[in-house]
Amino acid sequence: MAGGRGEPAVPADGARRGADPGAAAGGVRGPERHPSVLPQQRGGVVPPRAVRTPGRRVRGDRVAGIERHHARRVGRPNARPRRRTPPHPGGSDSVNLADLLRATADARPDKAAILFQGRPVSFGDLDDRVDLTAGALSALGVVKGDRVGILAGNVPEFVSCLYGIVRLGAVACPLNVQLTPEEFTYILADAGAKVIIT
Repeated sequence: MAGGRGEPAVPADGARRGADPGAAAGGVRGPERHPSVLPQQRGGVVPPRAVRTPGRRVRGDRVAGIERHHARRVGRPNARPRRRTPPHPGGSDSVNLADLLRATADARPDKAAILFQGRPVSFGDLDDRVDLTAGALSALGVVKGDRVGILAGNVPEFVSCLYGIVRLGAVACPLNVQLTPEEFTYILADAGAKVIIT
């Protein structure tokens, strides 16, 4: 029955006039009624991540999960903030990856650490390469806390460079070999790299 005694007219498909067409068709409802939108946001501005366009699917329900997590944090204003410890400016004085490599090389020097194109590199050989790299960097004036860029592909030399940098207490700045010269020049300048290994 359409339009009788103040009742809203209902079209044949069952949707009411003025209703969200996505909701009537079983799709995603408008942002103001979406369950992932926080109640305090319904009357105000909705952040873009909470807006869902009708007919557009969001990967899984990741956005809603993030918003639920945010709602739990917002609902607890006295919640203890997450502890985020900044890195030590001069490197760490405790055991680092290069020390673990040396311990493994002492315990199992002949065991394969890397297999590259069918050729194994043992822990003992890798540790020797790391010592050579660290010595060369030290001769160039690299000290603890300095940044060193690495421009190398997926080769064993990348690993020895990385561990050599760490052995000195310096900071490795690996670069993607597919970047343009302008891009990696910008990254190295921004990082304040003292040396780059190619």
